[in-house]
Amino acid sequence: MTQMADGLAAMNEELHVSQRLPLDYVNQQTASAAPTKVPANLSRGQILDATLSCLLESGYDGTTIRKIAKRLDCAVGSIYRYFKDKRELLDAVLQRRFEPVLEQLEVHHTVRPSVSAYVRIAMEEPTLYQLMFWIASDPEAKVPQIPGVIGEVIDAWGDRFTQEDFGKVFWAKLHGTILVNSGLDDVIAAMEFPSEKHATSSPKPPAPRLTPVVVQSSPPPPRMGGGIPQPKNNMVQAGYADKDHEDVTLL
Repeated sequence: MTQMADGLAAMNEELHVSQRLPLDYVNQQTASAAPTKVPANLSRGQILDATLSCLLESGYDGTTIRKIAKRLDCAVGSIYRYFKDKRELLDAVLQRRFEPVLEQLEVHHTVRPSVSAYVRIAMEEPTLYQLMFWIASDPEAKVPQIPGVIGEVIDAWGDRFTQEDFGKVFWAKLHGTILVNSGLDDVIAAMEFPSEKHATSSPKPPAPRLTPVVVQSSPPPPRMGGGIPQPKNNMVQAGYADKDHEDVTLL
């Protein structure tokens, strides 16, 4: 009787095992096929790394939140937990990369090491350097939008510049603004001119428009028959011709 009971128990256990195998197999296959949507160890730094890689491969227009999420094998919402939009994400990429420029200002008392770090980044990583111009050229912005970290660098440099340097700095800003913008009104609006905002004096009348003319410095050599040819009637002496003289010929 004991042997028969043991045999029945063994048969019953084998039956239960055979019934569980298909279910375990299905569960295993389902688990392996399910995509990973929220990596447990997804960090802000990983998102920035993936964004930079996507940026170097696809450029500004080709870098999207969806592409970054696909690269990280995560849901799009996982990225929006850290950054509200693409602009904020790209600002963070620049912030992390240009932090050494600010660190050099904290370590040294001169601007040169910080400028050297800035130029090194621009030369070694041109795509990343162009990112600030892509952001500044955002068609939805009325005036160029300087990325946050670049604004911090400009402020820090400004605290260390002497009065003599500001003329060169102003020219550089004007030159860069002209490159970014296409119209005169946009350039003037971007430059702001804070010291002139509250000017109360009446504007001066515009100066008359003058047209430069080419001046003949010396008469041509005499002809073979002798005598010096007279200048044409539409030539004027050295200086400028008033705009009203529309018959002035520019040579």
